[in-house]
Amino acid sequence: MTAASAERLSRLLAMVPWLLQRQGVGLDEAARHFAISQSQLVKDLELLFVCGTPGHLPDDLIEADWESGEVFLGNADPIARPLRLSVDEAVALLAGLRTLAQVPGLHERSALESALTKLSAAAGDAATAASAVSATLAQGAQEGVLAAARDALRRRHRLHLRYLVPSRDEATERDVDPMRVLNVGDRWYLEGWCHRSDAVRLFRLDRIAAIDVLDLDGTPPRDAVRRDADERLFTPSP
Repeated sequence: MTAASAERLSRLLAMVPWLLQRQGVGLDEAARHFAISQSQLVKDLELLFVCGTPGHLPDDLIEADWESGEVFLGNADPIARPLRLSVDEAVALLAGLRTLAQVPGLHERSALESALTKLSAAAGDAATAASAVSATLAQGAQEGVLAAARDALRRRHRLHLRYLVPSRDEATERDVDPMRVLNVGDRWYLEGWCHRSDAVRLFRLDRIAAIDVLDLDGTPPRDAVRRDADERLFTPSP
């Protein structure tokens, strides 16, 4: 599933209960709420026409009417019902959230802690079972390095790195225009335009011995292209 498809699926799942609670809402108001155009909203409603419970008979599919400029939904109650997690699902979700809480530099920590508190209270026995499950993320990078990389990325400033290259047993000095910070497995990486290599490069944050945010513009060249997240992380040289 592509990122666009996943985003649309998430929007449709949120859209059904929202519209059911606001029968007759205007197309313009609904489009503003979901931060999409009215034409995209209509396309989503057209897709809902062919969604429903298994069987694909007329009574199994969602009904949608918006010809008057106001949206009315019907036959969609099963999708609007509150999600009920099994014990296994609740344990997995709680363990995953607690693991996520270990990520350094997490910006939405208050939202995560609120979700954990509410889910733990609702999960009952599953919360007790989840407390016996633990996972530890390798820190992979000091928080200071990660914070500096994110700060440079946010302000579009250039970075100066002292980067360790184990294969050559040497430390190299590099100026890098940051493009993104990403986590793969248990390691953090910085992707950016390396002026030493004159190309896009990936740097493991745990191999950065020193990092400085420079008072220089760090906008990458226009031909600098990020690697697709679905591609292999490293591309070998000839």
